Amino acid sequence: MDGRYPHMTKPKNSPKEFSQQLHTDYDQLGRDIVATWFLHNKPGSYAKDNPDIYGVDLMLYEEISDRLIGYAEVEIRQNWDGDTINFPTLHVPYRKKKLLDNIMPTVFFAINKQLTHMYCCAAKTILNAPVIEVPNKYKNKGELFYNIPIEQLAHYETGWHQTPQTTP
Repeated sequence: MDGRYPHMTKPKNSPKEFSQQLHTDYDQLGRDIVATWFLHNKPGSYAKDNPDIYGVDLMLYEEISDRLIGYAEVEIRQNWDGDTINFPTLHVPYRKKKLLDNIMPTVFFAINKQLTHMYCCAAKTILNAPVIEVPNKYKNKGELFYNIPIEQLAHYETGWHQTPQTTP
């Protein structure tokens, strides 16, 4: 038995179906926010979109050598309203395991609805967290999530400011 599961046997994961609309609305925006944040907050490194559309979102590079130093996976959370999460834990979908379990260091970012704040942590922290079943707006039962205490996450302002759309 895996000690991270509260049951005697590992529960079967029943993840939500892929939504092309959610992907279209938020994927590139989340990548852009984190890549821009890296540019301004992590001197000597930068982030680029991963050309593998099925792989982790961003590839992280050392600026001087252009050497790959890690990866970043990004989510925009429409259910997180405000600067901080009002829950004791962050739920990361178990289906993200294949994107977080890498040889290279990997970081996970969760961005709020307003795009102004984010939490992040090392993938190792997530992969070592307990796994629980969480009913949610997409699946009322059967979807598994890593359950990460907020204290194990770093909290940052994104520095992102959306430019208002102007009409001609």
